[in-house]
Amino acid sequence: MSSVWAGWRAPVGAGAALALAAAVVVPAHATGTATAPPSETPAATWTTPDPSVSQPPAVVAEDVAANEAARITRTIDRDGQLIIRTREVSGNDEAQEAVRSAQGKEDLLAVEVDDRVQASAVPAPNDAYFDSLWGLSDINILDAWSRSTGAGVTVAVLDSGVEASHPDLVGQVLSGFNTTGDGRSPQDDANGHGTHVAGTIAAVRNNGIGVAGVAPDAKILPVTVLDEDGGGYVSDVADGISWAADHGAKVINMSLGGDSSSASVTTAVAYAKQKGVTLVAAAGNESQSSASFPAALDDVIGVAALAKPGTSLASYSNHGPGVDISAPGSQILSTTDYTYQYFSGTSMASPHVAGVAALVLSLSPSANVKSTITSTAVDMGAAGYDNTYAYGALDAAAAVGAVPASVPTTSTPTPSTPTTTPSPTPTTTPSEPAIPEQQAQTISAPSKVKVGTKKKLAKKSDEGVAVKKWKSKTSKYCSVKHPGSKWKLKAKKKGTCKVKVVVPATDEYLKLKTTFKIKIK
Repeated sequence: MSSVWAGWRAPVGAGAALALAAAVVVPAHATGTATAPPSETPAATWTTPDPSVSQPPAVVAEDVAANEAARITRTIDRDGQLIIRTREVSGNDEAQEAVRSAQGKEDLLAVEVDDRVQASAVPAPNDAYFDSLWGLSDINILDAWSRSTGAGVTVAVLDSGVEASHPDLVGQVLSGFNTTGDGRSPQDDANGHGTHVAGTIAAVRNNGIGVAGVAPDAKILPVTVLDEDGGGYVSDVADGISWAADHGAKVINMSLGGDSSSASVTTAVAYAKQKGVTLVAAAGNESQSSASFPAALDDVIGVAALAKPGTSLASYSNHGPGVDISAPGSQILSTTDYTYQYFSGTSMASPHVAGVAALVLSLSPSANVKSTITSTAVDMGAAGYDNTYAYGALDAAAAVGAVPASVPTTSTPTPSTPTTTPSPTPTTTPSEPAIPEQQAQTISAPSKVKVGTKKKLAKKSDEGVAVKKWKSKTSKYCSVKHPGSKWKLKAKKKGTCKVKVVVPATDEYLKLKTTFKIKIK
């Protein structure tokens, strides 16, 4: 075996061996005439020899087995320059001889057995369904968690409410607000959509059950802007944005959208943006080449949906102008009511981005989240921005890796949890959830119809499942008939017509039930 001491070489890759010098870093001190009392030990400097310089070679090399290949490292002070030298040995005898040789040098600062180091990584949590969360794997969440878990950041979920007593959301949900005026608690969710979104953002991690959120140490601020059927007014959305901005939200997620722009929502978005809030919204599920509103606004991060396993855009996803980034959106497993379900849609993609926004802001409250997320995205289409994937696929690890950490200066509201908190008592931990992998359906309806005219309503959902029923809930303003195989709406009087649609479930798709509010002009 060679007895040559090799010069320091920069290690290649995370698995490379690093020679670690036993040096002490000391702070700089102001100059002056005062000296330390004689009884005190002078502070060590990098030139202070380590005890290994005088220890018996057998002690220094005690961890090297009789026939083990190893490396001995010596640290040298060469005329004021720190030098690292290594020597390969075979067995304990050669290791002791190498230590003895090093200790004979006057410039020696330390001698030791070279050790291995590994890149720091966060192990997968013990949540029962974690392996089913392909979206978290796709955005490299474990590597991201080694730097940030979203602590200190409040994410407002503007949706149908959030079921705060869900076992996987206990302690995560703040008191919130309902802008619709219907009296429902924002901590309840009869629809399930808002709870699903909230779980993707901040479901509890490492509690042995269910799922984990992208930012498990962030808090959810529920703002109810949609009714129990999942529909709502833009005025309630605008009110929700401004309320959230005034009550501690640093991120606002809007898994909702419409065809028409709104001056009140646009103004509310600008208001929140001026207060330092990052706004994220679903791009829409109409398969069209532009984002829906409010995702299309410049001050909002518009999110398209990727199909499982993250290598292509989902067929239903909007794309093109107004879309900024793509994220996992199909077959996303998350919290609903007291259980878990798979949903699909840009509504599911948006909270992945909102969660990463929380990770970034936890590291640096003043970070430009939109720039950080888009500049670190994985380019999937044409180089740079393209009309399919926008700036590319979300990469949580790259996003947090691009942010220098700083001390947060904002406070987080005290969580308000329900008085009755069910204690989850799972008896088994399945490797895969016993939940059918059904996708969510989407359907569209006209937003405006002129008095005295008739308008065709969709015969099928966007996924091709036949509509079971269209029904007018406000016969004063409109009526719905089904002549033959067609559904038609008749506009009778100026006002707001509420029309309910039901599309049955299939083996592949979840049941769709929602209500549209159509303006009769």
